[in-house]
Amino acid sequence: MNKSGVASRIIAIKILRDSMVSLIPLNLIYSKYFKNSDISPVDKRFITEVTKGTIRMSKRIDHEIAYYCKSNIRKLEKLYLIILRIGVYQINYMDKIPDYAIVSTSVDITKRYFPKYSKLTNALLRNVARRGYEIEKPGEDSSTKDFSIYYSHPEWLIDKWMNKYRYSSLIKLLNFNNKTPKIWFRYNKNKIKLSMIEQYLEEYKNNIQRHEYLDNFFTINQPSVLLNHGIFLNGHISVQSPTNGLIVNLLDIHENEMVLDLCAAPGSKTLNISETLNGTGSIISYDINSQRINLIKENLAKNKIKNVKVLECDVSKDKLEKCSKMIIDVPCSGTGTIAKNADLRWKKNIADIKSLVILQESILCNCSKYLKANGALIYSTCSIEEEENWMIIDKFLKENSNYRIDNASKYVDAKFTDSRGAININPYKHSIDGGFAVRLIKYDT
Repeated sequence: MNKSGVASRIIAIKILRDSMVSLIPLNLIYSKYFKNSDISPVDKRFITEVTKGTIRMSKRIDHEIAYYCKSNIRKLEKLYLIILRIGVYQINYMDKIPDYAIVSTSVDITKRYFPKYSKLTNALLRNVARRGYEIEKPGEDSSTKDFSIYYSHPEWLIDKWMNKYRYSSLIKLLNFNNKTPKIWFRYNKNKIKLSMIEQYLEEYKNNIQRHEYLDNFFTINQPSVLLNHGIFLNGHISVQSPTNGLIVNLLDIHENEMVLDLCAAPGSKTLNISETLNGTGSIISYDINSQRINLIKENLAKNKIKNVKVLECDVSKDKLEKCSKMIIDVPCSGTGTIAKNADLRWKKNIADIKSLVILQESILCNCSKYLKANGALIYSTCSIEEEENWMIIDKFLKENSNYRIDNASKYVDAKFTDSRGAININPYKHSIDGGFAVRLIKYDT
């Protein structure tokens, strides 16, 4: 293994260490190591793949390490355990590098940080490569723990989903969460056409897949090609989930309108709304976090957008501008985005959902006060948990008789809506991020 290969694995170890000991989202940790660095695009792709994959499958990997280690792996130093995890992940889930090279590099790194464990690293990883311990796939009557280990999800979430989904549906959801998700892009139809994108990416145009229901969304099987291209860097194209595109469509925006975007950071919906307004009207984007507000401002500057005002505000209690259209993308558990956010499954728990529900209720209650009569309010989450979705809406409607549901199927394809008229996206059924959104109309009483 060359020096670059060792160096890239050491960076991966540091990223995993930072993710393990903090609640900082993985994408921000990547920014810390990748921004203003001389790491090559190839090494960045490798580091991203191995870190996300290792985090995603860490519980199953730990079970395998424990099998060969023959001891309680909790007694191992955390950083050393990370070295073993990366090694096992590469052997079991990546085909690009020969097993002997993975073992050799892992031993070299162990010698650098934990010399006393170098023989253990060598023996353990050789056993993994040679013997390939098979974990038994759980059946319908298997325990929560068995599901948790095999599919590498936290037990609390497995237990919760077991009570919600049939066995076959649960397996599809867990498998979807463990696959590398597609990266979707939205292009600004006011600045560029898909044919131009295909022309710029001539060599890769056959790999471009347009979204079936959103004509300005597409994916490409080599997204790094686009992420480093000028048409992305100059703001003509943005990374955005089709789920968010559908939710913005639910607003039914018309030129010259004023829209409030609540809990707006990092600003992808704000950009989408601004593009739909085509430079007319105005948007006020609110967020409580000053650092995340800077992300909105950076995105606006990159895209040269002028019709947006960004304000720091606690939308659960502060006064807002009155408007006829608002979108409230509330803080949530994010369980619909576990495939995309590899670290999310390990950084949330059932107590988080309970506290989030209280916050979601207060945000919806406060924001609704500033919607004008006959105005439209979109409540949305990237969660697939009923407590954060329909249960919030049912309670709100019970307490606010002047609000009614406006059926989402009038604004988006019925494929994405449920029987009660909300956008309700299941990740494995729709092959995109899971999410929920309901359009509420405030009637004058």
